[in-house]
Amino acid sequence: MVAVFFSLKFTLVASRYRVMPTAKRVWAFVGLAVLFLVVGFFAFGISTTRTEPDVAVTAATIALFTLFIAWTLTPMIAFGVDETVDPHRFSLLPLRRRTLIPGLTAAAVIGILPMVNIIVLIGFAVSLAKKWWILPLALVCMGLGLLLCIMLSRAAATSIATLMSSRRGRDLGMLAGFGVFVLYLGVVGSLSAMSDTTDLGAKFTRAADALAWSPAGALARLPGLVEEGAFGQVGLCVVVLVASFSLVGWWWASALRRSMESVPSSTESSAPAGHSQFGGPQASTRSVVWMRDLMLTWRDPMRRLPWMIVIVVLFAMPFIYVRGHGTLFAVALGGWMTGTQAANQLGVDGSGLWLHIVATGSRAKAKAELMGHALTSLIPGLILGGLAVLMWALIRGDTAWLPAGLGLTWTAVVSALGLASWLSVKLPVAIPQSRTAMFASAVPAHKSRALGTTMAVLLGPVLLTIPVGVLVFLSLSVDPLWGWVALVVGPLYSGAMCLALINRAATLYAETGAEILQLVSLGDRV
Repeated sequence: MVAVFFSLKFTLVASRYRVMPTAKRVWAFVGLAVLFLVVGFFAFGISTTRTEPDVAVTAATIALFTLFIAWTLTPMIAFGVDETVDPHRFSLLPLRRRTLIPGLTAAAVIGILPMVNIIVLIGFAVSLAKKWWILPLALVCMGLGLLLCIMLSRAAATSIATLMSSRRGRDLGMLAGFGVFVLYLGVVGSLSAMSDTTDLGAKFTRAADALAWSPAGALARLPGLVEEGAFGQVGLCVVVLVASFSLVGWWWASALRRSMESVPSSTESSAPAGHSQFGGPQASTRSVVWMRDLMLTWRDPMRRLPWMIVIVVLFAMPFIYVRGHGTLFAVALGGWMTGTQAANQLGVDGSGLWLHIVATGSRAKAKAELMGHALTSLIPGLILGGLAVLMWALIRGDTAWLPAGLGLTWTAVVSALGLASWLSVKLPVAIPQSRTAMFASAVPAHKSRALGTTMAVLLGPVLLTIPVGVLVFLSLSVDPLWGWVALVVGPLYSGAMCLALINRAATLYAETGAEILQLVSLGDRV
């Protein structure tokens, strides 16, 4: 049965490349070759640390601990639960847990990211083998590390399979995702604060010492302890590993049993029939769409989370990356993120988009709908961005730069908003409607499209903001009066550009609504 699961997953992955057009498949293979070549060089670089055993053990410990965390959190905040690991897919099959667990474990090895992990872990195994006769044991330890990563990932994915189908589960997932983001900022801030007074190598060494008796530390230290003949510590490492595998295995088995025996539930409720929360019959299309988006942003955890992250980026992140004067200009990053909240606004509704198409029916109403979507990001973005710039100007004593900071941030908000609105119509992406992850941004068939759209949404606004950036530079180096020019010219320039992009998007929406509906409806099947 393990071979069956392995072959099914291999067939599934291979079929994604088999159905590609020839040119696209060739470029995909070239990209994979380059990726594996880069990873191979990285693994070779890691292996050269075998002449420094302390450095090798420290690096392996921290790397394994990072992999454990990443494999555990990724199912919830990245790709969610797909059909290859969703326990509900197996609930009606005559398969027991002792059959499913080895099969799913073997299937998890198939894929690009697992292969990247395997190559890197081989490099760590070589680095830990100070003498070549210990290399087989080091390879076994790294293999056990990969096995523990897989078990943690599958246990987490199985646990959230039912949880994420309900609104309460998505609320919990939102809090977890937000907590991970805040934790990341805290770690980055701590390392940045310590970098001026503490040697970086010493910090990593202390971190590795703290993890010495964790599963990561046990796996990294075991080859060296065997080589030194410290069999007492070897026994303690084995106990740590046995306990870790037992606990994770029990977690996975228990979650698998609950998921296969329980029925998913949902806690959403709808408004009473005949009652509208978006205004009376005289309400315009723009205001109806705007109020609907505001309500969904407040109610839907997956729409609310990005705004929570934006607030942190606006009011906290500048302190981490910019020390001293000029912090207010870093708020522009949050401004770009605010504008990008309008991205893929048509893909969010999936097949429900047909109601919008029927309700609009003309270019004028299509433009009104896009304007309603845009207002949901524009108004909060301008207010929050302005408050953040004002706060940092007062804290750092940069009030003379306040006009330039406001002009740059507001230009970033509006330019990102216009580009995101146009790309939402030009390159719509189907979003999985199963809602089993916080950041599941595209169905498998639209991964390449989603990558291109994401890069355009992230990099395009930066390029569009360059003219105002030049005015800001002049205000800092020539005359502060240029800051007032940036405050006036920036919003006018970006506003005109945003309106032009929305007008073009409205024309495309009215002309290609049926094609867009066909594309975004793919998300209903995932």
